[in-house]
Amino acid sequence: MEFEDEVKEMIDCHQEGDYLDFKEYDYNKENKEELVKDVLAFANSHSIRNKYIIIGAIEENNICTGLREIDKNKIRDDAEFQQIVNSYIYEDLVVNYKVVNVNGKDILVIQIPVENNANRPFMIKKQIGKLKENEIYIRKSSSTSLATKKDLEYMFKKNKTSKLILQSYLDGELSNKIQLSNINIEIEKYRQKKLEKLKQFVDDINNLKGDTFLFKSGESIFIKKEIVKIEEEKEKFIKESLNNLKIDYDNSIFEFKNVKWRTTFNGGGLNPVCNTLYGDKKEIERYWKLEDLESYIIEYLAIDYYFNGLPNIYSTNLVLSNIGNYFDEDIELKLIIDKEIFFDKEALIVDDNTIQYLGNMYNDLREEIIECPRTSSIDEYYYPFATPIFNNPSSYMDYYMYNHEPTYLDKSKDNAEEFKDYLENIFDDSIYEENDKIIIKIDFKKIMHNKSMFLEAKLLFKSDKVKIDFEIRSKNNSDTIYGFLEN
Repeated sequence: MEFEDEVKEMIDCHQEGDYLDFKEYDYNKENKEELVKDVLAFANSHSIRNKYIIIGAIEENNICTGLREIDKNKIRDDAEFQQIVNSYIYEDLVVNYKVVNVNGKDILVIQIPVENNANRPFMIKKQIGKLKENEIYIRKSSSTSLATKKDLEYMFKKNKTSKLILQSYLDGELSNKIQLSNINIEIEKYRQKKLEKLKQFVDDINNLKGDTFLFKSGESIFIKKEIVKIEEEKEKFIKESLNNLKIDYDNSIFEFKNVKWRTTFNGGGLNPVCNTLYGDKKEIERYWKLEDLESYIIEYLAIDYYFNGLPNIYSTNLVLSNIGNYFDEDIELKLIIDKEIFFDKEALIVDDNTIQYLGNMYNDLREEIIECPRTSSIDEYYYPFATPIFNNPSSYMDYYMYNHEPTYLDKSKDNAEEFKDYLENIFDDSIYEENDKIIIKIDFKKIMHNKSMFLEAKLLFKSDKVKIDFEIRSKNNSDTIYGFLEN
């Protein structure tokens, strides 16, 4: 999380404790003792998060009730502040000192990053006021006191240890309970939306009734004698599909009385370029809409076929966190899942000349069901999207003339082809079977303390009753960590 964002969160959502203190007024510039004592105490706090002293925050009952703008001309500059810290606190304490504007008011913030925990205890370097050399102060809850023997034992015992945990992720918070979302709910919404559009498209065709059209006799050598008509197989397919889908249509939409094919030549030459439709404008529009209607029907049937052919698909997002006070490296995580509930990505590839057009559906639904949620409080860690892709057939019938633009399905077919690239390395060859179990192995080179990393964007399951066993091995943990997540 950005510095300013975390400060705003402290003000809005947190109360004073071992990582936070609100002060309405700045420290007395002539008296450095209180400043040194507070910074030292927060640096030694056992909290495993960044610590803050926020100056300009009006406090009541340990919470911030308002802000009082500071005068930037009357506060210490950063160089003076750092010189005080370096002169009186031993040793190498990292402290950030910054003016932040919150809700239009300038306030002063002292941040002691949690990274300092690995170097505790910090102590007074030389006497200042009542603070004596080598004294160690610590912040506990909302009070400051001298560190006890137990405090020191805890600091030394806990120093330089990582602590790795695996959790699920939901709405910006980490939770031990796996949260599952039913992807098919979104696909069902999409299917219904497509069906309504299909019905509307048929209504539009039903309303395209032609008028009597007088063909000019002088152009008879360029115009074919036969009235245009839809191919017999195509007409049969459209009628059967609309009947099965219980979509009303007028039989007369397949009858054309005022449209013929006209041959177009290249300039004044004798070489024909293409055939175009000539006649009543409404009937011409109806002809092309019927051609497009076949494409709309095929796509809807593909979605319907896919939806009814799959079990419910459930998904979860997982995140690996290091809540210790020291980094870890050479980390190996194994997820162990029962084969019968795991949904293999290969099941999402359907080698069928019709199912290719589902690429269009996933192009529309991608943001709703595929993207991994992100939040500023969690480190970005990229993995390829677990996106279903569909094979593209080698041939495709183009029933339009040379000068016709790409069809609805041509574009949809391109979408399916585009999504192929996302499927290849979802688990980077780290998934295998072992004794009726699916094993997903993921390696991390390093994870810093107080940091988190996303795993694969989506894990898919055939059931909402899920249990994931896991094993974690790492360089800075001598014992293997065993655990499980279940809903």
